[in-house]
Amino acid sequence: MKKCSLCVVVIFLLIACAHAQNKTDEAAVRAIPQAFVAAWAKHDGHELAKIMSENVDFVNVGADWLHGRPDFELYHTRLLSGRFKQSSLTLLDTAISFLRPDLAVLHWTWRITGDGHEDPATHEPQGHVYDDR
Repeated sequence: MKKCSLCVVVIFLLIACAHAQNKTDEAAVRAIPQAFVAAWAKHDGHELAKIMSENVDFVNVGADWLHGRPDFELYHTRLLSGRFKQSSLTLLDTAISFLRPDLAVLHWTWRITGDGHEDPATHEPQGHVYDDR
């Protein structure tokens, strides 16, 4: 019985420690979309690129596949100084799932206004899902 009680206490402590670590990790992952939105507000492709890993593979809503941080930065620098220079990006929702302690899936939805592509019938801005695995 003492052995079983000790196991329960050890399991409880491990869960508590893992949960505490995940809260910190979750906060760090949750900050990614907020940093993306802040960089977008500055219309700064370089700031956006700093958020991405060096070997990022990024597929945009037009199905352009960007390989690596330099491609990501070049594309977004042009985009944010061109047709999206007056746009605003708004974070709508964020969901995070940890597959392992060192691997999370980040899923977030957003809306863009001021890019000139609002639906003329509804005046609804674009909205998309960003899924970072």
